[in-house]
Amino acid sequence: MILILASAFVFAQSTSAGKSVNSANRKTAERCLSLSENFMLNSDWQNALNQAELGLAYDDSISDLFYVKAASLSNLGARKADVIQTIKESFQKDNWINYTKNSARILYADMLCDTGLYDESLAVLDAEPLLYSADSEFIRIKNYYRLGTMDSVTQARTRLNSSRRIYPKDERFPKLFFMFELAFMSYAQRSGADYEIPELVRTIANSYIATIPDYSTTSVDSEIIALLFCEKEQQQRLLKAVGEKNQNSPLFAFAGLKAGIISEEKAFNLFFDSSDNSYSLSLLEEFGMLLQDPELTANFSDRLNSLEGTVYIDNDLDLQEELVVTYERGRARTISYDKNNDGKLELYAVCDFGAPVSVSFADSTVDMYYDFFPYVGRVTDNTNGNTYHFLTNEYSYNPFEMTVDTLFSRFAVDFYIPLVDGEIECPDEYVLARNASSVELATTERDSSKVNYTVFEGRPVFAVFMNYGTRYAYATIENGYPFVRYVDSDNDGMYETSETYDMDNEHKYTGEQDIQLVKNVFGSNTFSEKLYLKLIQIDRNGDTRIEFLEEYLGNNGKISTWDTDEDGVFDYQYVRYPDTDDKILREETIIYNQNGQEYISLMNENGIPTGLRFEGKEVGVVKGSRTDCFWIAQAADVQTEQTIFMSFNADLTPGAVRIVQIEPEGRRFSVIKIGSAYFCKELYSTPADEAEETKDAE
Repeated sequence: MILILASAFVFAQSTSAGKSVNSANRKTAERCLSLSENFMLNSDWQNALNQAELGLAYDDSISDLFYVKAASLSNLGARKADVIQTIKESFQKDNWINYTKNSARILYADMLCDTGLYDESLAVLDAEPLLYSADSEFIRIKNYYRLGTMDSVTQARTRLNSSRRIYPKDERFPKLFFMFELAFMSYAQRSGADYEIPELVRTIANSYIATIPDYSTTSVDSEIIALLFCEKEQQQRLLKAVGEKNQNSPLFAFAGLKAGIISEEKAFNLFFDSSDNSYSLSLLEEFGMLLQDPELTANFSDRLNSLEGTVYIDNDLDLQEELVVTYERGRARTISYDKNNDGKLELYAVCDFGAPVSVSFADSTVDMYYDFFPYVGRVTDNTNGNTYHFLTNEYSYNPFEMTVDTLFSRFAVDFYIPLVDGEIECPDEYVLARNASSVELATTERDSSKVNYTVFEGRPVFAVFMNYGTRYAYATIENGYPFVRYVDSDNDGMYETSETYDMDNEHKYTGEQDIQLVKNVFGSNTFSEKLYLKLIQIDRNGDTRIEFLEEYLGNNGKISTWDTDEDGVFDYQYVRYPDTDDKILREETIIYNQNGQEYISLMNENGIPTGLRFEGKEVGVVKGSRTDCFWIAQAADVQTEQTIFMSFNADLTPGAVRIVQIEPEGRRFSVIKIGSAYFCKELYSTPADEAEETKDAE
């Protein structure tokens, strides 16, 4: 009783101590949250992030800390994918201390909108309780514009028309309005289509333009964009006023030339001098369309031919440049494609005078190297270390096309821009393997193991298995036939193990263990799909006598056989029968005599002996008093059983036979160990017969 009370006291003390630690951690995390929120209010985002991460180290169940971390990451310019992953955790925890859940919804909706998930973003805003604020309405309008349908754009304009009255001082709304509407108008002009400003757009534009003399904007470009929607005389007057404040902008050069308030030569010089070698492709195209002077058009052509800098391309009209190209000597040097602007590149290419040398896919998880574009020399999968090699000029893959920008055709120059498929992805491992001349796959059979396949006409014909650069196995493969893999298991230079593999056309080897075994050896399923291990043979001393043999039957069944004395005759066999619907594990252990004939066979079901065959005859099995003792034919009394086991301390080598004689009665018993069980039988033969019997068993 005293011991029980003491144990209960210790348990209570440990439980109390655990609760105290958790409580202290919680309070520390809450203090970190308070500090991080104060840093947020002062826009000190790095310290806000530091405190949020420190708080999460103490208690990662607080949703507010994940929100602060996500907001800080966003303001520090982290990848949107990372921000989204962090903000998701705040909702998964759903454990809010302060009233920041709605703020988290705003941030989450904004990130979804900026990464192309417009419907999901709207769903976050419109879920109960409905969010309605300047922030939420701004994000809704962005979503409707970016959806790009006639109905959604009309919805965006209608909401803007309301928002300009509700939030007249919020600069984000007019900026968003003019940038999207300019993108639509510019696209129509560059496409050669007629474009008439809709009446609602003109109404909204006029209302915003009317405030420009009193509109204190932080962005001169925003003012210039707005003035592109003015009537001619008003546009000229207001652009001159803007120009007096700041002309150092490619956009002003374009707008000023279009409005006729600056000369073509001045606009040309201003455009390139103020660009800082960074260009919006749409603005570059539109500016080129305005040039008429022969000398300036020739100069513009020279500029394109020798362009040094970065060109930003927005093909989706979502005000986000998903394609960024750096140019050297007028040709592409690098190409970055971020389809959904989440910071994870779908494609990154390095070029030599416009011809790709290498291309990275899926945020650099796969690298493709070209011998001579578009012919691939090598592909490396950085997620698993797999490498594919290709013969010269044998396999071509073009993830994008370099097309001539026809809007520059009148300048007699071929200015190439990449045309990227929106659904671009690297060919999968099966396509690469079929076209490769050799394939190197990472495996888990050894510490640093790999398998190198030689491939002919899309099929493996030879495989070499390496570990730290040293060969330890090899196989010759013939399609449609079983093949043997020779393995040096102990690294002594001798390939003592042979493994036979075949195709599982009957779907018998679909167990997790069967699949994992093949995967460990051959890596991914590139060349090993439906493959199964059929047979293993081991000859350690090279005398051509098999010392161990294991055959796999499917459905977790196998037959294992041993020749322990290396005389060429098998001594033991273990059979695990294939799984059946009744879920009973059936096993059989067989011991052979020196002539290779069956001596004893034991059947088990779920570890319990169910039948024994002795020299070919079925004999009964009776449970002894010990859990590991069984009697053949008839059980002895408990005292006799104890005496027998005391005679050898219950310690026998599996398969060995022990003859025990109990005095003074002179009764004799044979004991054999099979697996972990002992089988006893009383002997009634003469000592001479008994000796012969023991000799046969051995």
